[in-house]
Amino acid sequence: MRKIAFWIAMPYVFVAYGVVISFPGFDWLGSVARLTGIPALFVWLLTALVNGSIRRPALLHWLFGAFVLWTGLTFFWTTSPDDTQHRFYRLTLAFGTSLLIWDVVRTRKEVDTLFQTVVLSCYAIAVSIAYNAHVGNASLEDRFSAFGLYPNDIPKMVGMAMPMAWYLALESTNKNVFLKVVNYMYPIVGVFTIILTGSRGGLVACIPAFLFVILTFHKTAPHVKAAAAIATFGALLIAARLDFSKQLDRFATIGSSLSNSGDKLNGRFDIWSVAWDLASKHPWAGIGAGAFPHEMVRYGGPRLAAGLGLVAHNTYLSVLTETGIIGLLLFLAIIFNGLRDVLKHRGLLRFALGASLITWAAGVFVSAWEETAQTWLMFTILAVSAGALVITKQEQEQAEAEAVEEDALSQADPVAAFSAG
Repeated sequence: MRKIAFWIAMPYVFVAYGVVISFPGFDWLGSVARLTGIPALFVWLLTALVNGSIRRPALLHWLFGAFVLWTGLTFFWTTSPDDTQHRFYRLTLAFGTSLLIWDVVRTRKEVDTLFQTVVLSCYAIAVSIAYNAHVGNASLEDRFSAFGLYPNDIPKMVGMAMPMAWYLALESTNKNVFLKVVNYMYPIVGVFTIILTGSRGGLVACIPAFLFVILTFHKTAPHVKAAAAIATFGALLIAARLDFSKQLDRFATIGSSLSNSGDKLNGRFDIWSVAWDLASKHPWAGIGAGAFPHEMVRYGGPRLAAGLGLVAHNTYLSVLTETGIIGLLLFLAIIFNGLRDVLKHRGLLRFALGASLITWAAGVFVSAWEETAQTWLMFTILAVSAGALVITKQEQEQAEAEAVEEDALSQADPVAAFSAG
């Protein structure tokens, strides 16, 4: 029954990570995430009912639960009750999803399938953004995005999945040739996708992911190196036929955007100044979860007049401003627990998950991602990956115990041992 729940949950993960599709004119249908999430939730609850229990929650879930609870408590002093209710609702959904994935994903093979699902979701993003670029459907300042996604978010999503794809290419036990090619090709596809977004902060955040691929490329087989060289050459030929000039010009301003004479990270310095001011006035409990856009209205400014810059554009600062020092400490505890889960591994997987976590940590420095599905899927992936190590050890200990028992039984009664075998 758990296996059924696992395979029904994977399409939901695929959609939740990067596929944003709604049905205009059919509001009762909601979105694809809802259509895939409801069956996953139903089968999971049915499985828990049949088994009589769920897997014991990880430390992540105790910390996450405390963070969600504190978010809900801020309703009693928030400056924007509706926004706080919405934030609490979103985080509660993310918490339930995390528990679901934690319960159904247990073995190393299932964890690899979870990695692969995230990678394939990013391929869907790549196809979507390539289509928009092909038809000239720019979403912001001649930059391109996937349907339903903001261009500054896409590099983080693609970058977080890149080490997972490369790990699967190098060490996955799955012998499927098609998936091997998909995973080996992912870095090239990912770089193209990131360039099309024109996101400067996203490009910088993905440096750990790029380095992971570059530093482990020597582990590939000779025929893979040859194929990669051909694929890279082909990608460069395609790039030469496309017009990336506007995106590349934007990347060239990364240094100047940090200076006083530049755009100050596209106005983020001014937004952070407002956030610091609010945090200093409400240091412990914050202004209420999700209330920053409401408070930003009081400060006004040109970005507000243009309808831009309402969120804090920094996850750590956003959490501090909206939920205070208490909320920030809980959030940091979740991050350090994720690092702890990474360090439980050895070898290539440790570095792969570490690169994904650092990419997330750098990327959210210039965006408010504390309520997104991608953030909580990231920490859940780290938890289930570490949890698979425990189950593997338990299975190994059980197998060793059974072997010892059979050996003892064979010495005492060979006939009984043959029957038991």
